[in-house]
Amino acid sequence: MADGTKTFGGRTPLYAVLLLIGFVALIGGLVWAFGGSGGGSGSANKTPQAQPSGSPSLTGPPSDGGFEFTPGEVSCGVARVGDDKLNKAPQGQYCLVTVKVKNVTAQPLVFSDSLQQAVTAAGAEIRSDPVAGVYANGQNQGLVRDIPAGAEVTGIVVFDIPKETKIAKLELHGALNSKGVTVPVG
Repeated sequence: MADGTKTFGGRTPLYAVLLLIGFVALIGGLVWAFGGSGGGSGSANKTPQAQPSGSPSLTGPPSDGGFEFTPGEVSCGVARVGDDKLNKAPQGQYCLVTVKVKNVTAQPLVFSDSLQQAVTAAGAEIRSDPVAGVYANGQNQGLVRDIPAGAEVTGIVVFDIPKETKIAKLELHGALNSKGVTVPVG
């Protein structure tokens, strides 16, 4: 350029700065969506809260990432979830685990069944099948939702495990980056 302004790849430095700002905003959004605490734009809105220890409590239900978990019925050997028109079959067998999830924080949190794991007696870790979870929960939509502060929902988490295998314990997570809590089954 004749005026002495330096360029960056044929563009002015302003484009480089805007690109950098966009990249930082994208990364911040991803961190917030997949593990951030949500509920505020600055540190002034974040109040210290007791964080769950990641292990069952002697005084209450197991908790992690702002949620208390109360596992219920475990039903294995299920050959299909859904209805006659829309359904899904497992590669092995489905185990349907009813779980009550309570938000114990002062802000709404998103719970995702896709973060949950079953552990077999042999120690194999099996992730949940969130697509089968949609079919199993039907119109209820179960656990894949924003849970208001203090509210609880009950839904079904679905695991596709090998036939003739049983779930020994569940590893339940309240957030992507949380430690999780292990709960025995049966």
